[in-house]
Parts: sequence; C-alpha cells; structure tokens
Amino acid sequence: MGKLFRGRCYGLWTCKTARFSKHGTLKDTLTNLVQSSPQGMTHEELASLLAVRVHNPLLELIREDTLRRERIGPTFVYLHCKRTRQSKQRRRRKATMHQRPAVCPTHPQIVATLLELIQHPKATRQQIVRRCRRGGVSISPPVVDAIFERYELDKKRAP
Repeated sequence: MGKLFRGRCYGLWTCKTARFSKHGTLKDTLTNLVQSSPQGMTHEELASLLAVRVHNPLLELIREDTLRRERIGPTFVYLHCKRTRQSKQRRRRKATMHQRPAVCPTHPQIVATLLELIQHPKATRQQIVRRCRRGGVSISPPVVDAIFERYELDKKRAP
C-alpha cells in the first residue's frame, strides 16, 4: 500500500509522493502527535517527521487552545492542553534536555544534504542548511552534523 515513515507507526504513510494520516487533516495529525508524545514535540521534530510546513497550523492550534506552547531550554515545545498531561510532558522534556538528543535525519534530509555536497563540495554546514531550506527541506545544523557523522563525510571531503 505505502510505506511507514521512519520505520515507526505514527498512523502516517506515503503512496508515491502523496502523504496520508489516519488522523485526517494536518491539524488533527499535529494535535494527536503532540498530545500522545511523552515529552511534547518541537516545531523541528514535527516538521521533520511530517516533511511539510507546520508553522501556521501550529499557531492556529495554539490560538484555538488545542495545544500549548512553552519555551523549555533553548526552544519552544508544543504540549498537551490539559494541565496534568502538560506537566508530565514538561518534566520528561526537562529530564532529557541534559542528554544529547538523538538526531535521526529523514531520507529527504539525507538526499538534500548529499546533493548539496555533490553540487558544492566545499560548502560549509551552514551553507548546506540554507540551501536545503531554500529547496523546501526542513533541516538544522545538528541534522547536517548527524549526516556527516553517519557517512563519515569529513574524512571523505577533499582538503
């Protein structure tokens, strides 16, 4: 039928270039992902998982009081609207902040990064991030670093 995203079942699948969610709309999918998350989710985590722009729907969900947004550490985290669940998510997020987060690049992020390196072999990580974002791929410097580390690209790059 299609394939699951990233090997985990979030109720998401693809068929060719179309993406589907068992939750229906993007807003319903975002709500479900955030509310079922043990530690809430950041904008980057959601955008990376869904591979679509999520900024505007997230703002609408905040305005509708469906989700809450709170700065925890250096970033905003989207949390459940119920206070008891929200406080559990907040505690878990703070507890994991001191651990190095596991960055798991998506296939589009890997492909975009490698294509940028082929086209611009001497590009810096920040240039790769900017070019990928201009091309519509949501990516951050830690994701590019994870790709470089995974494929040992620093060792393979020309001096």
